[in-house]
Amino acid sequence: MTQAKDSVKIGNEWKIFISIALIIAIVLLAITATTTRIPDGYVDQEAVDLAVSNAVNSALVDVTEKDNLITELQNQLNPQENETTDNVTDVVTMGIGFLVDEIFLSSPTSEEIYSDRELNLFDGKVEFDGDDFDAEETLKIDGIEVLANGHDYDGNVFMNVYKDSIEYKLEFESKLNESAINEDETLVFNFLGKQLEISNWNGNEITFLQGDKYVLIEGESLAIGEDTIVLEFASDDSAHFSVNDVLKEVDEGQIRTIGDLQIKLEYSFETTSYRTGQVSILVAEDIEKVITDADEYEEDSAWEWAIDTESLGLVLVEDFDEVDEDGDEDFQAMGVTESICLPNNYICLMFNGLSVEDEYEYEFSLDTRSSIDYVRVDGDFINGLNDLNRIYIRINDSLMFDRDLEEVTGDIELGNSDSLLIANVSGIAVEDFLVNYDLDSSNVGSDDEDYLTDYGILVMNPDDSSDDQNWNIVLPEEQLEASFSILM
Repeated sequence: MTQAKDSVKIGNEWKIFISIALIIAIVLLAITATTTRIPDGYVDQEAVDLAVSNAVNSALVDVTEKDNLITELQNQLNPQENETTDNVTDVVTMGIGFLVDEIFLSSPTSEEIYSDRELNLFDGKVEFDGDDFDAEETLKIDGIEVLANGHDYDGNVFMNVYKDSIEYKLEFESKLNESAINEDETLVFNFLGKQLEISNWNGNEITFLQGDKYVLIEGESLAIGEDTIVLEFASDDSAHFSVNDVLKEVDEGQIRTIGDLQIKLEYSFETTSYRTGQVSILVAEDIEKVITDADEYEEDSAWEWAIDTESLGLVLVEDFDEVDEDGDEDFQAMGVTESICLPNNYICLMFNGLSVEDEYEYEFSLDTRSSIDYVRVDGDFINGLNDLNRIYIRINDSLMFDRDLEEVTGDIELGNSDSLLIANVSGIAVEDFLVNYDLDSSNVGSDDEDYLTDYGILVMNPDDSSDDQNWNIVLPEEQLEASFSILM
């Protein structure tokens, strides 16, 4: 009984501790919210007092809600059964990324459109002119290709990403009236993970507001590069600013050029506590930027704007298909663990490389037995119930024999793979590798670098192999597959 009472006591102490922690957290959040983006630490004390009071009252209003929250927090603190984080599937479940696999060498991916069902993309409501409108982010991927044996590949594989193969889009429902957007009623939403404010949308052309936001109080100065902004006076609906001693008045919602800078006054008011003004401003050299469909996203960018009457997005306009060890190529193909990203690193595609399979090695050489010419193949073979480690292929009729020159009929499997050793009038084949009976020519050319076939067979130095009339290959148990991860 004593042990049970102690347990109850500990549980109650835990609830009290969590309650206090929650109240402190709410108070800190309230204080933080009122001081956000105020450069010199100025705080409107009345606003803070009100926020603190509301937070404390809210935290203490409903004991039942508090207890339910404590229980939920306790459950979250307990270790989850069978929880693992050491593979890609778990990362996908966490909403961090999505795995695209089963990509075969030299086989471009087909078109796929990804949304919030696969990625942490937006699918919800955007407020405009007092109403809520549906909007959805999507990512289209089409025609990405994994290749081996390219120029300067040096035996490695690379993911090639081509023009138009990636498109990011934010699409609005058709009943949103873009023509109603203006400087007084702007459309605000997140694009590439950052807030974008549009003041005009005319077909395939939009005007959006850009710049840095600041909160100032009267008499405070702000250094922007070589320019200095001073808030001289602020009242309800307007404020006076000087930029390098040039003074101008700016009304709420208005954009004015002062010196080399443009200032948009988002709000202005005179606080009662200190009887001084406070403002929020947007500052840039050019606050309004006009862009049209197919405009370059920014200078030397691989992305262009894609704009129509209902959507805003970016499309890739460069081919990432070159490998340059010196790094002189701006748009290089992706090696293993390398990525291609949308601006702001909002979405990245990371190449994971090829799957890892069990491998079997085979050697092809010329041999003569009792004045008869053969191609001898050494390695692991299965013929029915028999395990073999050498096969002779008689050149004049393509028949196969074991080490004792007993004819072997039926399928000859290579190791535990599903691949077969084939001999016919065309030559000797293993999947997509073919060599002639003289062993001086093959279908993989005569390069002096190792060659990886589309199936995944590694052919050692075709040039030396044809000269020496001796070939060595490495066969994967199954056809190799590539994959890439879409990360946010």
